[in-house]
Amino acid sequence: MAVHWTPDDQVLACESCDATFGVFRRRHHCRRCGGVFCDKCSSEKARGLPGYEETLQRICGACKQALQAMREVGKKRPRERRVCILGSPGNGELSLLHYLCPDASTSHDTQKVITFGRTRQMSLRTGGEFEYIFSVVDTGPTGCEMFQPQYTIGTHAYIFMFNVTDRNSFLALLPLRDRVLECGGMEKAMILVGNKPVGFGAVGSTTNGPQLDRQVTVDEVSSLGHRWGVPHLELSSSKQRQVDELKNTLLRLVAERDHLSG
Repeated sequence: MAVHWTPDDQVLACESCDATFGVFRRRHHCRRCGGVFCDKCSSEKARGLPGYEETLQRICGACKQALQAMREVGKKRPRERRVCILGSPGNGELSLLHYLCPDASTSHDTQKVITFGRTRQMSLRTGGEFEYIFSVVDTGPTGCEMFQPQYTIGTHAYIFMFNVTDRNSFLALLPLRDRVLECGGMEKAMILVGNKPVGFGAVGSTTNGPQLDRQVTVDEVSSLGHRWGVPHLELSSSKQRQVDELKNTLLRLVAERDHLSG
């Protein structure tokens, strides 16, 4: 809702410092409260004001202090963000979900947007400033034809996951990402993740099965990540250092978008 501006002819002096307006002292409206101030007392700038969401606008000192106080209150509340794991079934998404959020129990997605999804929550903090609570959703088998526009509602980031030993799972991400973009996911954070399953790179057979060979090259993963303009990494879900790298990347991407929008 637009702010009601005080008419110029009703104000003879700055509402902050009481300096009289004249030929050499112009009136300026604060875009937040609508009051009339001199140039010095309305020299602060703010973004995201009603009616001026995308551009910096002139505000008075009192409104600047009020906005700062509101931000401080906001910093104390955890920011809730939703992350969806997308990809073909059997790529290690359940294992990743477990190692991302080891202390949480699996539950059904409370938003019921993806009815077969499993959700876990994890808490991450960035620079000691903001605490985030991520609801990480394993969407189950997610083909291009299954992804619907409502899946983007309330989602802040996507993990596009494939299996480095299954080329088809890698190729399936191409139309899937196109579908996500068509459904309004353009502004969401995205990460390309290659899963290294048990037995990958082993010599001969392992106690858990035969040796698994790479079907997607490192160069192909890097090339696709650069083409999409998104971070890319490979991991074994059981290796905490690699899982932590994914957490840090996810946190950085979401925090950057929050900073740009705030």
